[in-house]
Amino acid sequence: MLTTITSRRIVESMKEPSTEEIADQVAALRSIKPRVLHKSAFNEDHHAAIDAQIQVLVEGLNDRQIEGRFGRSPSNIYDAVQEARSWLDGKELEGGGSDLTEQWKELVR
Repeated sequence: MLTTITSRRIVESMKEPSTEEIADQVAALRSIKPRVLHKSAFNEDHHAAIDAQIQVLVEGLNDRQIEGRFGRSPSNIYDAVQEARSWLDGKELEGGGSDLTEQWKELVR
């Protein structure tokens, strides 16, 4: 794990995932999606956010492509795709951890 300091913030970096690890992450997201609560109390579509994460992983979308495709999306979807991009870049995820499915486990019904 590499630690770098940027703008007075410490960022933990892990290695970028292999093709196999990406495929495993996509499979894990597809597996958890049917069990995740579809919509939040605020009508946020969790399934659409998971689908968007899968698109980022499968297509390897860069920041510019993400902005073009998801820039006007609801915040939960945009945040989810940013997490997927961070994971692809080998960065620590927002809530810590190294698995995108972790953020959805609390919404499993």
